[in-house]
Amino acid sequence: MSPYLHYAKYVRSSSFDVLSSNVSAWLDESTGSLAPVRCHSHNDYLRPHPLFSALAAGCIGVEADVFLSDDGQDLLIGHDRASLSNDKTLRSMYLSPLLEMLRHRNPGGVQQSHNSSINQTGQGIYRMSPQTSLVLLIDVKEKPDVVWPMVIRQLEQLRDGRFLTRYETLAETGSTLLSGALTVVGSGDLDLDTLIAAYGARPLNANRSFYGAHDTFLDAPLTSLEAGGPGNYGTSNSYYASTSFQASVGSARFGLSNEQRRKVRAQVHTARQKGLMARYWGYPAGRSATATTSGAPCGKKAWSC
Repeated sequence: MSPYLHYAKYVRSSSFDVLSSNVSAWLDESTGSLAPVRCHSHNDYLRPHPLFSALAAGCIGVEADVFLSDDGQDLLIGHDRASLSNDKTLRSMYLSPLLEMLRHRNPGGVQQSHNSSINQTGQGIYRMSPQTSLVLLIDVKEKPDVVWPMVIRQLEQLRDGRFLTRYETLAETGSTLLSGALTVVGSGDLDLDTLIAAYGARPLNANRSFYGAHDTFLDAPLTSLEAGGPGNYGTSNSYYASTSFQASVGSARFGLSNEQRRKVRAQVHTARQKGLMARYWGYPAGRSATATTSGAPCGKKAWSC
C-alpha cells in the first residue's frame, strides 16, 4: 500500500483531534517509508487535514496565510479575514505539531556543528531523507512590522531545539548557513527591511545584528534579482525568489513561446547564481511546466526550480 493510501485509511478511521493528539504515532505510520518529493502545498490550510495531508503526500513545502488577531495577541490562519477563527492559529496548526514531530525524530536532541554548512546530526521530518529541510512558507497578509516579530517569538521552542535553518556569522568560520530540519520563509507583505528590523527588536546574538544571526528568511522578488534591480538578495537573507507567472512571463494558455521559455530560463539561472530557488505562482492549471527549465521538476499551480 502506498504511503498516501495508508494515510487516507488512517484518517478515515480517526478524527482530526485524535490525529493531532497522536502526532508521533501518525508520523511513523504515515511517513516512515515515504521519500519526499519536490511539491509545495499551496494554501495548505484549505486541505482536509492541514500540514498532515501535505506530509503524507511527501511535500517539502507548506504554505500558510497569516493575519493578526483582533486583539493583536496571536497569529491566525486563513485565506481572508472572514475565514479566520481564534482556534486556527499558526502555533496550533503548524508550529506545535512540527515541534512534536521533530522532537520525536530527534529524541537525543540536536548537536549542531559549526564546522559544516550542513547540520549532520539533526533528523528532518522524513526518515527516508533525514537531511531534507521542510519549508514553512508564511504569507504575511497584513502589518508585517507587527506580525514578523511575533513569528520570531513563536518560533522560540523550535529555535531552542536547534531545528531551524539559521544564518550566522562566527569569528572562527565567518558567515555560515546552517541547515536545519525546518526552514521558515516569509512572503506576502514582508519585505527585506521589515525582516531585518524584526531582529533588531529581538536579536539572536550579542551584537544585535541581523546578519550576526537570524533563523527566518525572505521570499525575494524574482524580477528584482536581475542586474540593476533593487535590493541585495542572496542566501544571507533569502531562500525563495518568487513572482507571478502571469505578470512576469505572460499567458501560457496555448503553451509557452520560445521567448517565454528564454525568459523563464534566464530568471531561474539568475536565482540559482544567487543560491536561491526560483518559484512561480499562478501557472495555468492543466498544463505541464516541466519543459521550461531544462528538465527541472515543477508542479502546475505554484512551482519552484
